[in-house]
Amino acid sequence: MLVSWFSYNAATHIGDWANVFFIASLVVGVVSTIAIVGSANVKEWYWDKDRREANERIEKLRAANLALEIKLAPRSLNAAEINDLTEALKPFAGTVYEFMIVPTGTADTTSFASNIFSALEKAEWILKQRHTAAGGQFGVGVKIGRNPNAGGKTEAAVQALVAGLKVLNIESTVGPLFRAEGAWLSTPLNPAVVTATDGGVGPDARFRMAFPDLAPGVKPTDISIMIGSKP
Repeated sequence: MLVSWFSYNAATHIGDWANVFFIASLVVGVVSTIAIVGSANVKEWYWDKDRREANERIEKLRAANLALEIKLAPRSLNAAEINDLTEALKPFAGTVYEFMIVPTGTADTTSFASNIFSALEKAEWILKQRHTAAGGQFGVGVKIGRNPNAGGKTEAAVQALVAGLKVLNIESTVGPLFRAEGAWLSTPLNPAVVTATDGGVGPDARFRMAFPDLAPGVKPTDISIMIGSKP
Protein backbone atom coordinates (compact mmCIF):
# COMPACT_ATOMS: atom_id res chain seq x y z
CA MET A 1 0.00 0.00 0.00
CA LEU A 2 2.95 2.34 0.78
CA VAL A 3 4.14 1.96 -2.77
CA SER A 4 0.98 3.57 -4.12
CA TRP A 5 1.63 6.73 -2.13
CA PHE A 6 4.77 7.75 -4.06
CA SER A 7 5.53 8.09 -7.65
CA TYR A 8 8.78 6.77 -9.01
CA ASN A 9 10.27 10.25 -9.22
CA ALA A 10 9.14 11.12 -5.69
CA ALA A 11 10.65 7.96 -4.32
CA THR A 12 13.88 8.71 -6.14
CA HIS A 13 14.07 12.22 -4.67
CA ILE A 14 13.25 10.99 -1.21
CA GLY A 15 15.91 8.31 -1.49
CA ASP A 16 18.51 10.80 -2.70
CA TRP A 17 17.77 13.23 0.12
CA ALA A 18 17.76 10.41 2.64
CA ASN A 19 21.25 9.42 1.47
CA VAL A 20 22.38 13.03 1.71
CA PHE A 21 21.05 13.35 5.24
CA PHE A 22 22.58 9.99 6.16
CA ILE A 23 26.01 11.03 4.86
CA ALA A 24 25.63 14.41 6.55
CA SER A 25 24.77 12.68 9.83
CA LEU A 26 27.87 10.54 9.45
CA VAL A 27 29.97 13.64 8.86
CA VAL A 28 28.36 15.35 11.85
CA GLY A 29 29.03 12.23 13.91
CA VAL A 30 32.69 12.18 12.88
CA VAL A 31 33.06 15.91 13.57
CA SER A 32 31.29 15.51 16.90
CA THR A 33 33.54 12.62 17.84
CA ILE A 34 36.63 14.65 16.93
CA ALA A 35 35.27 17.61 18.92
CA ILE A 36 34.52 15.41 21.92
CA VAL A 37 37.94 13.75 21.89
CA GLY A 38 39.75 17.03 21.22
CA SER A 39 37.93 18.96 23.93
CA ALA A 40 38.53 16.09 26.37
CA ASN A 41 42.26 16.23 25.61
CA VAL A 42 42.32 20.00 26.06
CA LYS A 43 40.46 19.74 29.36
CA GLU A 44 42.83 16.98 30.52
CA TRP A 45 45.81 19.22 29.64
CA TYR A 46 44.37 22.00 31.78
CA TRP A 47 43.65 19.53 34.59
CA ASP A 48 47.25 18.31 34.41
CA LYS A 49 48.47 21.91 34.41
CA ASP A 50 46.37 22.71 37.47
CA ARG A 51 47.65 19.58 39.22
CA ARG A 52 51.26 20.50 38.44
CA GLU A 53 50.78 24.03 39.71
CA ALA A 54 49.02 22.74 42.81
CA ASN A 55 51.87 20.27 43.44
CA GLU A 56 54.42 23.04 42.97
CA ARG A 57 52.59 25.20 45.50
CA ILE A 58 52.44 22.26 47.90
CA GLU A 59 56.19 21.64 47.51
CA LYS A 60 56.93 25.31 48.12
CA LEU A 61 54.80 25.26 51.25
CA ARG A 62 56.52 22.08 52.41
CA ALA A 63 59.94 23.64 51.80
CA ALA A 64 58.94 26.80 53.67
CA ASN A 65 57.55 24.71 56.51
CA LEU A 66 60.73 22.62 56.64
CA ALA A 67 62.87 25.76 56.68
CA LEU A 68 60.79 27.11 59.56
CA GLU A 69 61.07 23.82 61.44
CA ILE A 70 64.84 23.86 60.98
CA LYS A 71 65.04 27.47 62.13
CA LEU A 72 62.95 26.78 65.23
CA ALA A 73 64.45 23.37 66.05
CA PRO A 74 67.11 23.24 68.78
CA ARG A 75 70.65 23.10 67.44
CA SER A 76 72.53 19.85 67.91
CA LEU A 77 75.46 17.87 66.56
CA ASN A 78 75.39 14.15 65.92
CA ALA A 79 78.21 11.80 66.96
CA ALA A 80 79.96 12.05 63.59
CA GLU A 81 79.86 15.86 63.64
CA ILE A 82 81.22 15.97 67.19
CA ASN A 83 84.02 13.63 66.09
CA ASP A 84 84.83 15.84 63.07
CA LEU A 85 85.07 18.92 65.29
CA THR A 86 87.21 17.00 67.78
CA GLU A 87 89.66 15.97 65.06
CA ALA A 88 89.93 19.57 63.85
CA LEU A 89 90.80 20.77 67.37
CA LYS A 90 93.15 17.96 68.48
CA PRO A 91 96.29 19.61 67.06
CA PHE A 92 95.73 22.38 69.62
CA ALA A 93 95.37 20.16 72.69
CA GLY A 94 96.24 22.06 75.84
CA THR A 95 94.52 25.27 74.78
CA VAL A 96 93.06 26.91 77.89
CA TYR A 97 89.50 28.10 77.45
CA GLU A 98 86.50 29.53 79.27
CA PHE A 99 83.01 28.34 78.44
CA MET A 100 79.73 30.16 78.93
CA ILE A 101 76.12 29.51 77.95
CA VAL A 102 73.94 32.62 77.57
CA PRO A 103 71.03 32.21 78.12
CA THR A 104 70.97 29.00 80.13
CA GLY A 105 68.17 26.51 80.58
CA THR A 106 66.81 26.50 77.03
CA ALA A 107 66.52 23.32 74.97
CA ASP A 108 68.55 24.95 72.21
CA THR A 109 71.54 26.33 74.10
CA THR A 110 71.80 23.48 76.61
CA SER A 111 71.95 20.66 74.07
CA PHE A 112 74.11 22.52 71.57
CA ALA A 113 76.58 23.74 74.20
CA SER A 114 76.88 20.18 75.50
CA ASN A 115 77.83 18.99 72.00
CA ILE A 116 80.51 21.69 71.61
CA PHE A 117 81.84 21.07 75.10
CA SER A 118 82.08 17.34 74.36
CA ALA A 119 84.23 18.01 71.28
CA LEU A 120 86.51 20.37 73.21
CA GLU A 121 86.91 17.84 76.01
CA LYS A 122 87.75 15.01 73.61
CA ALA A 123 90.27 17.27 71.85
CA GLU A 124 91.96 17.69 75.26
CA TRP A 125 91.48 21.41 75.49
CA ILE A 126 91.82 22.58 79.09
CA LEU A 127 88.67 24.00 80.65
CA LYS A 128 89.61 26.82 82.99
CA GLN A 129 86.07 27.54 84.07
CA ARG A 130 82.55 26.89 82.90
CA HIS A 131 80.19 29.78 83.61
CA THR A 132 76.47 30.11 83.94
CA ALA A 133 75.02 33.49 83.09
CA ALA A 134 72.96 35.37 85.62
CA GLY A 135 69.38 36.35 84.94
CA GLY A 136 68.86 39.06 82.34
CA GLN A 137 72.00 38.23 80.38
CA PHE A 138 71.49 37.30 76.78
CA GLY A 139 73.77 36.37 73.91
CA VAL A 140 73.19 35.35 70.30
CA GLY A 141 75.15 32.87 68.21
CA VAL A 142 78.62 31.48 68.90
CA LYS A 143 81.16 34.04 70.09
CA ILE A 144 84.86 33.19 70.33
CA GLY A 145 87.17 35.45 72.29
CA ARG A 146 90.96 35.31 72.05
CA ASN A 147 93.67 36.52 74.37
CA PRO A 148 95.84 38.90 72.28
CA ASN A 149 98.83 38.07 74.49
CA ALA A 150 98.56 34.31 74.13
CA GLY A 151 100.67 33.94 70.98
CA GLY A 152 100.40 32.47 67.51
CA LYS A 153 99.27 29.01 68.56
CA THR A 154 96.17 30.50 70.18
CA GLU A 155 95.37 32.36 66.98
CA ALA A 156 95.72 29.09 65.04
CA ALA A 157 93.47 27.36 67.57
CA VAL A 158 90.84 30.08 67.17
CA GLN A 159 90.92 29.72 63.40
CA ALA A 160 90.69 25.93 63.67
CA LEU A 161 87.63 26.29 65.89
CA VAL A 162 86.00 28.78 63.53
CA ALA A 163 86.73 26.57 60.51
CA GLY A 164 85.60 23.40 62.28
CA LEU A 165 82.29 25.00 63.19
CA LYS A 166 81.81 26.42 59.70
CA VAL A 167 82.18 22.97 58.16
CA LEU A 168 79.18 22.02 60.29
CA ASN A 169 77.27 25.09 59.03
CA ILE A 170 77.74 26.92 62.31
CA GLU A 171 78.81 30.54 61.95
CA SER A 172 80.83 32.19 64.70
CA THR A 173 82.36 35.59 65.36
CA VAL A 174 85.74 36.36 66.88
CA GLY A 175 86.68 39.15 69.23
CA PRO A 176 88.48 39.79 72.53
CA LEU A 177 88.00 37.63 75.60
CA PHE A 178 84.33 38.26 76.19
CA ARG A 179 84.42 37.99 79.96
CA ALA A 180 87.21 40.55 80.12
CA GLU A 181 85.50 42.98 77.78
CA GLY A 182 81.84 42.30 78.48
CA ALA A 183 81.12 43.37 74.92
CA TRP A 184 78.98 40.53 73.59
CA LEU A 185 76.22 40.51 76.15
CA SER A 186 73.21 42.78 76.11
CA THR A 187 73.77 43.05 79.87
CA PRO A 188 77.55 42.85 80.52
CA LEU A 189 78.69 40.40 83.15
CA ASN A 190 80.46 43.15 85.01
CA PRO A 191 79.79 46.73 83.85
CA ALA A 192 82.89 47.95 85.74
CA VAL A 193 85.11 45.90 83.47
CA VAL A 194 83.76 47.64 80.37
CA THR A 195 84.82 51.11 81.51
CA ALA A 196 87.94 50.14 83.45
CA THR A 197 91.32 51.07 82.03
CA ASP A 198 94.07 48.51 81.74
CA GLY A 199 96.25 50.30 84.24
CA GLY A 200 99.24 48.53 82.73
CA VAL A 201 97.72 45.05 82.96
CA GLY A 202 96.47 42.85 80.16
CA PRO A 203 92.91 41.70 79.55
CA ASP A 204 93.44 38.40 81.38
CA ALA A 205 94.61 40.27 84.48
CA ARG A 206 91.49 42.43 84.28
CA PHE A 207 89.51 39.24 83.96
CA ARG A 208 90.97 37.87 87.19
CA MET A 209 90.41 41.16 89.01
CA ALA A 210 86.78 41.21 87.93
CA PHE A 211 86.28 37.59 88.90
CA PRO A 212 88.33 36.80 92.01
CA ASP A 213 87.11 33.19 91.95
CA LEU A 214 90.12 32.55 89.70
CA ALA A 215 93.28 32.47 91.76
CA PRO A 216 96.22 34.65 90.67
CA GLY A 217 98.89 32.68 88.91
CA VAL A 218 96.47 30.39 87.11
CA LYS A 219 97.47 29.95 83.47
CA PRO A 220 95.89 32.78 81.45
CA THR A 221 92.84 32.03 79.37
CA ASP A 222 93.68 31.53 75.71
CA ILE A 223 90.15 31.41 74.33
CA SER A 224 86.69 32.22 75.64
CA ILE A 225 83.66 30.56 74.06
CA MET A 226 80.12 31.78 74.48
CA ILE A 227 77.13 29.81 73.25
CA GLY A 228 74.16 32.13 72.80
CA SER A 229 70.68 31.62 71.50
CA LYS A 230 70.04 30.62 67.90
CA PRO A 231 70.52 33.59 65.51
